[in-house]
Amino acid sequence: MLCERCKVRPATQKVVEVTAGGRREWHLCDECALEVAYGLVPPEPEEPEKPETPEAPPPGAELRCPTCGLTYAEFLKVLRFGCSDCYQAFRENLKVVFQELHGSAQYLGQPYKPDPQKARLVHELEHLQARLETAVLNEDFERAAALRDEIQKILENLGWTIASGN
Repeated sequence: MLCERCKVRPATQKVVEVTAGGRREWHLCDECALEVAYGLVPPEPEEPEKPETPEAPPPGAELRCPTCGLTYAEFLKVLRFGCSDCYQAFRENLKVVFQELHGSAQYLGQPYKPDPQKARLVHELEHLQARLETAVLNEDFERAAALRDEIQKILENLGWTIASGN
């Protein structure tokens, strides 16, 4: 995302102004944030006043998600999807939104690489939990206690903890 003031450097700071009229946020680069913090410039760049003209609806504003009924125009107001099908319904228009919000329409992070050891442990954990339920239903409490201990060891290996009821 680019600095909202200079529109040149990447935005790295969030400046929040709270007034009696409400709360306003700006995403600024380090230089503009320093200038604003020391009162050298207003958070927004001075722009010549433009005559009021009715804003044209964004391209694709009439698009509607077939599942939840959210329109693309409504999505642009809140920047939240109504359901998982909205991604597909607004697919072509989202490239522009992602470019504007993130500075890129392409994911540039590290690719996801699942850990096969962790996947095996999770699978084993699910199997042991099913066996534990069966042992409890059959009132085989000694077997259930042994299974509980095995489950606890796997949870420790995964780095997970069980929330206590206390």
